[in-house]
Amino acid sequence: MKLDLANSMGLLEHNLFSAIKAANNIRNKYSHKDNYSVSIAELNSLKYNWTNDQAKAFKGACAKGTGEAVKIAMLFLCWSAIGLVKSDI
Repeated sequence: MKLDLANSMGLLEHNLFSAIKAANNIRNKYSHKDNYSVSIAELNSLKYNWTNDQAKAFKGACAKGTGEAVKIAMLFLCWSAIGLVKSDI
């Protein structure tokens, strides 16, 4: 199912949809632009209902560099998406 269809059907909360769409936009830029480098500002768009501990971990990762910030921002976003599955697979 296309992401826009899931959003238009109301299957995803708007804020989660926006974060997933932002991750897809970053992926597209990496795929199509050889000299693309993600920015911390772009990573802020991946935030979805972060706790204070998650925000603190992200701030610490940013201090270590963009690569670490990417890892933790994507980890938190994927964890949120996994949380959508309410039953055993």
